[in-house]
Amino acid sequence: MRNSRFYGSPSGMVVAPIFRAWMKELDSNNSTQTKSDSFNPPSNIMSTEDNYVIELAIPGFEKDQINIKIENNVLNVTGNRTQKEYKKIVRNEYDFLTFSRSFNLGKDVDQDSVSAEFVNGILTISLKKKEELKPRTIEINQ
Repeated sequence: MRNSRFYGSPSGMVVAPIFRAWMKELDSNNSTQTKSDSFNPPSNIMSTEDNYVIELAIPGFEKDQINIKIENNVLNVTGNRTQKEYKKIVRNEYDFLTFSRSFNLGKDVDQDSVSAEFVNGILTISLKKKEELKPRTIEINQ
């Protein structure tokens, strides 16, 4: 049964006709699109028994364009790069030239044991947990 108010798009997404016209206008009229030279990269935060692991997706950056600092129990990750020069830009929807993310660190993080690697646009930061604050099993004596 087909809903008469909505129609399927080629991608399989259901779109109301009013939104379809709006999306078409956005695609064809650059003046309605806004862009920024700064962005807030998405992150994943995981916990293992020994570490916290933070992954940041920052494509287009090089290792030497990224700074990682810990100050006042806050992990700050920033990046800055210069824009490539082109003779003529046909269409420009993004210029991710800078980014910044901050993460509050808990008391269980060993701030002297932090490591990072950058592979294929993903920055992975490993924060070691303090030994004395890790959960442990205590045996009961007879």
